[in-house]
Amino acid sequence: MMNTVKTTQNDLQAALARELDIGNLPSAEQKKVIADFGEVALQASLLAVLETLAPAKREEFSKLMNGKDGAALQQFIAREVPRYEEIAKNAVAEEVRRFKEFQKNQQ
Repeated sequence: MMNTVKTTQNDLQAALARELDIGNLPSAEQKKVIADFGEVALQASLLAVLETLAPAKREEFSKLMNGKDGAALQQFIAREVPRYEEIAKNAVAEEVRRFKEFQKNQQ
């Protein structure tokens, strides 16, 4: 089981490295860039979700985000944001696009 998890993590890192065009970096640097990118992508998707909510639901969402009950947050999102996966994918795709644009401008 542990080898399967490690393989999946390695496969995911390799896929993200290809997508972000950072395959030429050493593995440790790839992991750092991917971790940093993951934080930004998560924030972007949560902001996109927040923007879809009615103002009355935003406070509840904020409380759930700051709480420790991940299941309650997932239930809230499933109930209040039926297109969550599409919204999150679009937000992450936009962050990938921005990252690539940033890289291009750094060259």
